[in-house]
Amino acid sequence: MDHNYEYVRAASRKRLWWLPLVLVLVLAVGSLIWYAVKPKDPADPSGVQTASGTQTPSEPQTAVEQGNFHTGLVNGRLYYVLEAEYTGEYNVQEVCFIEEDTTWANDEITVVPVKDYSRIPADFPKQTVLSYADYAAYCEQWGLQPAYTDPDKAYAIVSGAEPYASRLELQLADVRIEGETVTVYLRDRLPGALPQAYGFVLTIPVDPSVKELKYQPVCSLKEYQNLVKYGVMYNPDETAAPEKPVIYLYPETETGVRVRLDYDGVLTCTYPAYEDGWTVTAAPDGTLTDAAGKTYSYLYWEGEGPADYDFSKGFCVRGEDTAAFLEEALARLGLTRREANEFIVYWLPRMQDNPWNLIAFQDGAYTEKARLEIEPAPDTLIRVFMAWLPLEERIELPPQPLPTPARTGFTVVEWGGAVISD
Repeated sequence: MDHNYEYVRAASRKRLWWLPLVLVLVLAVGSLIWYAVKPKDPADPSGVQTASGTQTPSEPQTAVEQGNFHTGLVNGRLYYVLEAEYTGEYNVQEVCFIEEDTTWANDEITVVPVKDYSRIPADFPKQTVLSYADYAAYCEQWGLQPAYTDPDKAYAIVSGAEPYASRLELQLADVRIEGETVTVYLRDRLPGALPQAYGFVLTIPVDPSVKELKYQPVCSLKEYQNLVKYGVMYNPDETAAPEKPVIYLYPETETGVRVRLDYDGVLTCTYPAYEDGWTVTAAPDGTLTDAAGKTYSYLYWEGEGPADYDFSKGFCVRGEDTAAFLEEALARLGLTRREANEFIVYWLPRMQDNPWNLIAFQDGAYTEKARLEIEPAPDTLIRVFMAWLPLEERIELPPQPLPTPARTGFTVVEWGGAVISD
């Protein structure tokens, strides 16, 4: 019996000699599959993941040979990140759209007067391939000088425009032609905050056999890193957050007042501390007293949140003239001399040494994102919020009306501002 048992064990070893090799092979294949499908390490630049809030990245069905860009996945979507720029032939024209009867001279930018900005987003942008005749007609329509004049070529066109943009960020990563299709891998941004609309025309000469254009947006590495860190393509810490909004309360008699702020963002600093609102006793001279007996001149807050300020009208003021301009403008907007003085000493050191300052006082663009609830309700509510942008050169824009409110009864005054640094 023992002899038979040893024989069976020996026979089993002979039949199963291959099992360890199979296990090793299975483990190796499993590791390869995991590496292929596992999420990319966000810190690994070889698998860049990015997104754009204004463009929808495409999702190719087949693999793309990478050269001047890398690809990566975010939430199951394929994105592209710029590595190098295209070195082939192409031309970029920058365009600034201004209102008719407005003058602005710039030798490097094509200036196009328009009657109505609203037709620009519908008519100007192109992502197509044009014959020479159609390309020349498009240029003539918008007052552009054709970059190319070879009638035997076709021209791949990518153009765009944004209202209030002040400059162009364009990087062409690659141009690839396959059959009758040209694919343009492009990073284009139009940031800023000027009253004009700003745009561009990218022109690439191609063979007349090319009939179709595919546009593939590309993001920068910094934009990708912001996506990984913040969930958006920009750094929220670098946006134009409201600075030092302060709230003064002037009742006709000593009154208990509760103030609540409904802000589309995150409060980063308040004084006194904001705990589901501020509750104070307000005197007619503006002195505020809390429940602990501490006194304050005003309620203060700052925050971080979305900003989309309106610069369609405003003022372009020389830096050295900013103090005088603010004195006059703030008086017209209803601020007292003391309130205006506190406003000016906060902002003037950052404005007076700039060549020019573009200034626009905001209405709904600010108040609809920072809503005040005050009990009892004031008879007069004055909210002055200045968005501004330092400039190297003067620009023309329609002046902004500055209505003067009447300060009657229980009056509440708020002032604040934001500098557009992008």
